[in-house]
Amino acid sequence: MLVQVKKGIAGGLIALLLFTMPGMNGTIAADQEERDYSWQSAPFRLAQAVSATNLAAKAQAANLLTNGSFEANTGTTGIANGWTNIYTTAQTVSSSVTSGQKAQRLTASKIGKGYYVGMSQRVKIDGGKPYVANANVNITKLEKADVYLYMDFLNSAGEWVGNSSTSYSSPTGGKYVTLTANGTLPAKAAFAEVYIMVKGNADLGSVDLLVDQMNLRYDWDANLLTNPGFESFTSPTGVADGWSKIVSGDKPAIQVVAQSAEEGTRAHRISDANLYKDGMSGIYQNVKMNGNATYNLSALFNATSLKKAKVQLYIDFLNSKHEYIGNQSTDSTVLQPNLSMSLNGKTPANTAYAVVYILVRSTEAGGSGAFTVDMANLSYTATPNKLTNPSFEIAGSQSQLAAGWRKEGKGISLATAPVSAGGKAQKISGTLSSGERAYIYQSVKVKAGDPYFASANVYVESLKNAQVRYQIIFFDAANQVVLSNSFANKDVSKKYQQMYFDKYVVPDKAVRANVIIMLEPTAAQGSGTVYIDDVRFQ
Repeated sequence: MLVQVKKGIAGGLIALLLFTMPGMNGTIAADQEERDYSWQSAPFRLAQAVSATNLAAKAQAANLLTNGSFEANTGTTGIANGWTNIYTTAQTVSSSVTSGQKAQRLTASKIGKGYYVGMSQRVKIDGGKPYVANANVNITKLEKADVYLYMDFLNSAGEWVGNSSTSYSSPTGGKYVTLTANGTLPAKAAFAEVYIMVKGNADLGSVDLLVDQMNLRYDWDANLLTNPGFESFTSPTGVADGWSKIVSGDKPAIQVVAQSAEEGTRAHRISDANLYKDGMSGIYQNVKMNGNATYNLSALFNATSLKKAKVQLYIDFLNSKHEYIGNQSTDSTVLQPNLSMSLNGKTPANTAYAVVYILVRSTEAGGSGAFTVDMANLSYTATPNKLTNPSFEIAGSQSQLAAGWRKEGKGISLATAPVSAGGKAQKISGTLSSGERAYIYQSVKVKAGDPYFASANVYVESLKNAQVRYQIIFFDAANQVVLSNSFANKDVSKKYQQMYFDKYVVPDKAVRANVIIMLEPTAAQGSGTVYIDDVRFQ
């Protein structure tokens, strides 16, 4: 568990690159080493990119469910409007909620083995689209039964064409846990029957549970967290729906704000002062996770003030008895806008759920700090990535730029074709004078001495007196450049190819890196059109 006292947890060629990149917060001095080999030379390589199945581009998708937070109940049966009761005693309650003012309570007893009770709603869907469904459940009693977030998919004639589910098999200890199911809808699906289902695994099963904040939306992003962009907040405390707060200082300000949003229109602000040593304040969410599963957790941090404190991304793993069985964390003391911080690994074998924390933590008595956070993401993956929104699917607050990324120069836009992953790519196109550059970049937290692999899928449509540069600049805690690695490509491929760095090590003293893809002239005037997709730093 996350405790205050647990130790170690929540306790070449020499080139003269003399320009300063606007927004890069650093200058590469003349004596800095920049490796700049031609594209044929190892360890920088250009390889044909493997195309991925195109999915629908992510938008701020609407909830397909009616009354998913159970706010409306004008009937007399106890079940919220839009939902059908299946052999339970139902009641909408106004205590212990995670969204709005109400939650749905379901109780039942004498459930037979193989039989089920619960509630359901049928909604119209478009077959072939990617989807995410989630629900927050608080199971106070569960005997001889399992709780499911379950969906049947039906064609236009009402015939079964597929299903999807995730389950939980024990009481949640008086807290809400997020259940998530995701995938691609069957091609012929026209309807989804969405259930909170309690199925008996022996005779005489029983249940008493609360459910809140149910969602079904079209979404390529298989994020296990609910409300990861903090867009929904209905609590008078200002904390985002689906999240809870933890406070140990005397000046907490933990609330959703309309500033510093990367995705949508809102981010979450976390600040506190006079924290005791190892004291922490922030937000957290309980999430159902499988054991022995590889995962990636990330979020974008914008720290504006840190005194005797650090920002921290932290995950605890617990078993079905709510016993702590493992954790992982990463932290930063850098005041860097939109710093992508990430964790990856494998869940312990007997994991039942995880607790994701986003914190300011004191390193000494009297610590204080303030930051905003956006775009939290927890997903199962075999290919971890330190970058946020690496395939540019989520549009950002800046016009024509993906969320989590920054741009400098002209001719930068989001494109829907050609793509190598998902439904969008970042495009750079135009004519540039000598010394002029157009590029996108993202800052990521790194650890000195760690090996890394970095890649980008690049489609070069045209180049005239110009080249594409893939560059990684490392900075120390004082925001000084410690090393720059780069790789220039002049090949007009007219197909996606992978530019990558392999078998490299983060240099000494580095605490963050800027990952950059750039179009630059090689003569007095140059021009080109390139598309960038599926960027990785791991």
